[in-house]
Formats: sequence, structure tokens, C-alpha cells
Amino acid sequence: MRRYDTAWFQVNLSFLCNANCPYCYVDEKENPHTLSNENIQNLVDFGKFIVSTYGVKKIKITFLGGDPLLRLDKVEYLAKKAKEEIPCEVVLWLFTNGIELTHEVASRLKDLGIFILLSANHTNHKDILNRCEIISNVQPVTRVSIAVDRTNLMRLEYLSQDILSRGWHVRYFVENQSFKGVGFVEDYEKVLSSCLDLVDTYVANPVRLIYLYENFDPRVQDDKSVYLVGRSICVFDPDGTVRPATSLKDAAVLGKLGDKHDYFANMINFPNRLVDLPRWSAQGIIECNNCEVRSFCQGGYPPPRWYAYGRFDRPTPYCRAFKKLIPKFVGIYNTKARMGVKI
Repeated sequence: MRRYDTAWFQVNLSFLCNANCPYCYVDEKENPHTLSNENIQNLVDFGKFIVSTYGVKKIKITFLGGDPLLRLDKVEYLAKKAKEEIPCEVVLWLFTNGIELTHEVASRLKDLGIFILLSANHTNHKDILNRCEIISNVQPVTRVSIAVDRTNLMRLEYLSQDILSRGWHVRYFVENQSFKGVGFVEDYEKVLSSCLDLVDTYVANPVRLIYLYENFDPRVQDDKSVYLVGRSICVFDPDGTVRPATSLKDAAVLGKLGDKHDYFANMINFPNRLVDLPRWSAQGIIECNNCEVRSFCQGGYPPPRWYAYGRFDRPTPYCRAFKKLIPKFVGIYNTKARMGVKI
């Protein structure tokens, strides 16, 4: 019986990184390994298995880490293997801080069919724009992800205007524990509201608005099955460990590459609260019952809920901000849709 149309593989080739973002929870000393070619083949074999077992139509492979460009050889090896051997559509994404990104590297990634996503983090303003320029030369959409912590919040409007005015796209995301800063949630609400005004000014196509935060897509509504945390996303670590995507360090281990387990079945059946409960869903959250933004927010991204309360049956600590920002975002979307822009 088919359970999944799309499977997501988050591949951490290595945890090596040439940046030092203060909010990053990855410690390369805890896992100094690099994914071996043998385990890359095991990963590809698992892809072939779920296509035949679950009728999967598409596999989205995201290269993360660490910074994957520090092991470009492994990126190229896995990309070629996956495209050649997995008998379904394979979509390849790569998140990078861009420090190693050159015109030559961008061209090599383009030839492999890899979509580059820039993680701006704490890079200086000029370098972010230069790296966006490189990306814009090889793909039709240039997307920048900005971690909205206290440092970035103070420059967010200025940075957003420079990016959006060039026709590039911004995705804002909050670090799992930023809400602990005094007054952060209130400042987040105010600054992101101003950034949405910039979006309204510079972004014409409503579909492109979804790059801001793909799970706020008004066409998705209550059905977020693709995004159920730990249910359709397998994380593959450099040492071959396979985990569900919960963003929590003490989440379940589903197995090791090469042990021939059905990791999807393990995720469904694993008797562990960190797999079963952190769903991207407002079910069971009493405070969300009559909320007007429930369909889009679904209680908020699960990890901040866990870090704030030690449980998942409470709404996001950004709840107040989302109640203001989501209607504003949806209003911009609907206005542009009514203007006749093709969706």
C-alpha cells in the first residue's frame, strides 16, 4: 500500500563547517565522520527500495551539514548515483553558507541539476549580495534563507530590501531557541511586519510569495502530511546513522545505513514520543481550536514548542506574532491573486 508520494532525504555528508553561527547546534567534534561511498550506495539502494515498496513518485534530497561544499566530491558522487539509479523523479537541493561558492562551483552544481539555496546567517551584507549574484547566473530563482535571531533581526529590513529589490527571494526562519531573548518575540513581530511591507512592494507573483515560508501556502490548508516531522523525512548522518527529522538531539535512532532496515516502517512504528508527537499539526493543542490562522500555522514548527515547554501540545512561543503576520501575508497573497497574476 502506498503511503508516500514524496519522500525527503536530508543528507549530512559531513558536519565540517567554515562558519561559526552562534545559534548552530551542530558540533563537528561529536561526529567527525564523512559519509562513505559505501553508505552513499546504501542510501541510493534505500531510495530504490521505497520506490518499489511504497510507490514513491519523487525523492527530494537535501544536502546539509556542516557546509556540503566542503565535500563537493561527495555531493557530485551522490547526485550522479541518485539520478542514475533511483527509478523516480529525484530533486536535489543544497544549502550552503556560500563561503566556498564560486562561479565555477555554481556551474558544476547546475550541471548536476542541483538547486542552490543560500543560508545568509551571520555573513556580512556585501558577501550575501555577491553570493546571490553568483546563484542568479545559474538558476531562475535565487533564494536566501535568513535565520531570524537577535543579531539578524536588527539588519533584517535593510537586508530584505536589498535582496527583494533585485528580484531575489527571502525565506525567514526562526532559530529554535531565539524566543528566550528578552523582548525578542515582540521585536520579531514588528520587524517581520515591516519586511512583509517590503514583500508587498517588490514581489508581484503570489506563487513566489511562498518562498517566504513554504508551509504558509494558502493552497495547502490543513493537509500538511508531507511536512509531518519525522514521518516522511529521513536524516542521514555522516557516520551512517538514520534519524527522523525532529531537530531534537535525543530523537530516535532508526538504524544505520547498510543494515537493510525499512526506516519508513521504523518511523511509523517506533514507540518513542519524539517520533510520534512532534507532528506539524494543531491536533491536540487546545489553544489552537478556534484560532483564525490554525490552517496555516498548525501550532507552529514543533522544535520551538519543545524547547519552550518540554512538550508538543502547546502552541509555538511565536503564537502572538503569527496571529498578526499570517493574516497579513495571506492578505498580500490574495490581493495579488485577484490582480490577475497567474498562480
